[in-house]
Amino acid sequence: MKKTITHVFSKKRLNVFLLTAFLMLGALPFQAGAFQTKVGEVDITFDSTFAIGGSIRVEDINYDLVGKCNQKKYENDPTTTADDGAFIADLEDTVYVTPKGAWNSNSDDGDLNFDPGFFSQTVSGIHELDIRYGNYGFFTRANWFYDHYLMQESEDMRWDIMENDDIKDNHGRDIDFLDYFFYSTFNVGNFPVAFRLGSQVINWGEASFMPHSMNVSNPLDAAKYRVPGAEIKDALVPQGTVYASVGLTNSLSFETYYQYEWEATTPDSPGTYFSTSDAAGPGGEYVQLSFAQVVDYHGNDMNSLQNSILKPEYFTVKRTADDDAKDSGQFGVKFGWYAEMLNETEFNFYFANYHSKNPMLNMRILDHKGYTDLHPEYYFTYPEDIKLYGMSFNTLLPWGVACGGEVAYRQDEPYAIDGTEVSYKMLEPLLPGVSQINGAVDSHTYLPGDEFDGYIRLDSINFDLNFTKIFFNFAGFDEIVVLTEFGCTKIKNMPDPEKLRLETPGTDRSGNPARAWADPNVDESNFGIGQGSGRKEGVQSQNDFADDLSYGYVFLTRGSINDAFMGVNLHPLIVFKHDVEGTAPSSAGTFIQGRKQLDLKLGFDWHQNWSFDLGYTMFMDGGGTTGTANLLEDRDYVSFNLKYSI
Repeated sequence: MKKTITHVFSKKRLNVFLLTAFLMLGALPFQAGAFQTKVGEVDITFDSTFAIGGSIRVEDINYDLVGKCNQKKYENDPTTTADDGAFIADLEDTVYVTPKGAWNSNSDDGDLNFDPGFFSQTVSGIHELDIRYGNYGFFTRANWFYDHYLMQESEDMRWDIMENDDIKDNHGRDIDFLDYFFYSTFNVGNFPVAFRLGSQVINWGEASFMPHSMNVSNPLDAAKYRVPGAEIKDALVPQGTVYASVGLTNSLSFETYYQYEWEATTPDSPGTYFSTSDAAGPGGEYVQLSFAQVVDYHGNDMNSLQNSILKPEYFTVKRTADDDAKDSGQFGVKFGWYAEMLNETEFNFYFANYHSKNPMLNMRILDHKGYTDLHPEYYFTYPEDIKLYGMSFNTLLPWGVACGGEVAYRQDEPYAIDGTEVSYKMLEPLLPGVSQINGAVDSHTYLPGDEFDGYIRLDSINFDLNFTKIFFNFAGFDEIVVLTEFGCTKIKNMPDPEKLRLETPGTDRSGNPARAWADPNVDESNFGIGQGSGRKEGVQSQNDFADDLSYGYVFLTRGSINDAFMGVNLHPLIVFKHDVEGTAPSSAGTFIQGRKQLDLKLGFDWHQNWSFDLGYTMFMDGGGTTGTANLLEDRDYVSFNLKYSI
């Protein structure tokens, strides 16, 4: 689809925010360094970075990505009520079943909440304190942010997300102590030891951009990464950990950790700009089972009880308490070998036992003892005891090219089943035979009121290989860094897609081929199951579901021009991401076939204290046959941030 770029933003909304923020930064000293002092034998260092920034949507909403019931033409439809959030359609009414739009309305709020213009205006700070006494010390890091736009302007949105306290506390304002740990270095006999105890981040492996890598110890907080000017390290959530590394010989080392705290990854909250799920994340409270319209059902006439389920008040399923993983049982070991005889290559070998940080959808099967006793529920669970075996290396190739790579083998990793089939499973007491899951997952007979795990466990292999080259005094730049990273995900023993499919972006209808009707005399290619007497194509294309093999690459180049003008250094940056072939299951989070992302940034820094970044991000392609696999495709944006470091 051709992109439509819109150059609009509200100056009125920006004025008060910028005035306040610039006055705050202007009150800071012109030049300064980190605060350092010494109290007796104790060294104290305190660093702070303050920032203001904003993000601006520059592209119109693509309504092909929006659920059919949320199309503009239905906003004032008389069949829509304030309570149901969807519309009820006559099963034979093609006015409702044939319009443009996606078959899923559970991904729309983040897109519909923001017209072109600002979607974020933030003031933020990061503060680090290091207290050292000889070989002992304590380190802590805290950050905070306040989003003026979300806190002050959300009432103008389609859904005022700041009315939800969970979303407000995650995306509108926040203050957190991140790292806080004690550390020490000492010898045990002839072995040097480094020790840390407290909330910290464990960084293992060689991957720079690719997810699903060796780094499994710490969850991510999406809200912190969305703050203009944030880096990936700001999104990593430190966990309570005991860590130690030991130098065994000049060429051998050993590291180990044990985590006494578990925390889930925090996805974007529903209704925030980058959110692609209205059901997950802080503030997610319900899921619609109408698939943008009536329940997609393979059958002819429904009985009275089945028809009653399709009333507005039963279009949504409420969320209940999540099933979190336990705090204990996560640990890892790493052996390092510096092979001087092999071109001074460093090899590392890993083992980790960890609990999933990513949510898996579970459903409580519909209880239909009586019409008023309908209690379908959903919640998220976090399976435990995933085992990771890995190996990484880094070395220097000819012509000064640095090369690194890793292989991560996961055993018993949970993979979400296609959400449509999981939802059908919940409705089975009323719509018998609608779900294809029976027998494909297990032979257990689920009764009304039972809970169903919406995932299976599989083994996977993830490959990563990267090359980095630095050019000095080249093409007018003092320095140019070029990095290329290749990634690949392989799922072992992937289920036959005709029997069971894994959750994949853009798969809003069932892929069960047995449920596809064919009537050459009726063109109902856009009908859902049960919507009409027959159809040419009513199921999701098998090509849209997850592949067992997928791969892609990232290309980065960053230049530096020192003292380009008036003591200002320039740093242009280009990052291009391309998912070349195959779509990985959503649980892996790696590749969507054909998806591309381009990031352009121009950075300025001055006197080692001030910096300014201006960036543009474009999301492209990867829509699959439905055009809805890449839900960020219409959310191109411009961002800027000004930082001052003390």
